Amino acid sequence: MFSLTRLAPGILLVALIQLLAGWLVGFIPLLDTLTIGVLLGILINNVFQLPAAVGPGVKFTEKRILQWGIILLGIELNFALIWRLGGRIIFLIVATVALGLIAAQLLGRIFKINDKLAVLLGVGSSVCGASAVAAVEPIVQPEKEDMAMAIAAISLLGAAGVVLFPFLGRLMNMEQVTYGIWAGVSLQGVAHAVAAAFAYGEVSGEIGTLVKMGRVVMLAPVAIFLNWRYAGQVAGGPSRKRWLPPEVIGFVTVGLLATWEILPRIISFGGLAVDLKALSKTFITAAMVAMGLGVNLQRLGARGLRALVMGATLFAVLAGASRFLLTFLV
Repeated sequence: MFSLTRLAPGILLVALIQLLAGWLVGFIPLLDTLTIGVLLGILINNVFQLPAAVGPGVKFTEKRILQWGIILLGIELNFALIWRLGGRIIFLIVATVALGLIAAQLLGRIFKINDKLAVLLGVGSSVCGASAVAAVEPIVQPEKEDMAMAIAAISLLGAAGVVLFPFLGRLMNMEQVTYGIWAGVSLQGVAHAVAAAFAYGEVSGEIGTLVKMGRVVMLAPVAIFLNWRYAGQVAGGPSRKRWLPPEVIGFVTVGLLATWEILPRIISFGGLAVDLKALSKTFITAAMVAMGLGVNLQRLGARGLRALVMGATLFAVLAGASRFLLTFLV
């Protein structure tokens, strides 16, 4: 049981930081609200001595609100969509995601990055950015500092990709169809891929969006794989070999309901329309802000720079490999 009076101070603090992040994103368009919110949370925690009263609400937001954010994230899934992409594009998506996860492990050893941070960078780079990092957090159970570094690195690199990809596409004289597929299969977050794809043209934008949503669907099998991999290595013991975390089960269930058009994206309660996709984003952002409020900058050390360099290297590997494969598939 929880007391609203105990939770209110922490929840209010998170909400205020989230509102500030939403306002600041208008001045920093290449970063999203989630990334700015995490950075603000880290800054506030390391500059100010937060009162103990905010602790329960911050912890509740970080754990419980995140669970609901992950569950509702399933509304973005459309398992039927992937079949409409065609065999060659499905192969490209699966190959890119698999390469991202494998390369992340190898690069993690080269850059002396711990296993869990390497996994987070791999998932964020190859599936759907910061949302994917947040979605696998209950499975991987990394340190807060690793979560912060992964989200910051993925978001910064994605923002750089939005600027760089259209330039590279024109430099290589790519057709809109080819470029759209390349952007959709290479860039980290959905917003990054869509922005870079539409910056090249309407046709490339539509194709890039479709391909990127195909990558989002891969979050479900990736989460299941990671649950199997980490079974017995974190809290929960060997029984986790048989059971997925409830939020991941809910995520897949909502995805199936959305695919079958049983659960619409927008639902109404007494005349009030609620956008489940927007609500999921709000919940996940709030949880990541709360996570940022627990990050100690002194514990980051040199890991932050290594994580960014590793993420950039992984980004280059995925972009290069997918471009190479496209010469045979398109």
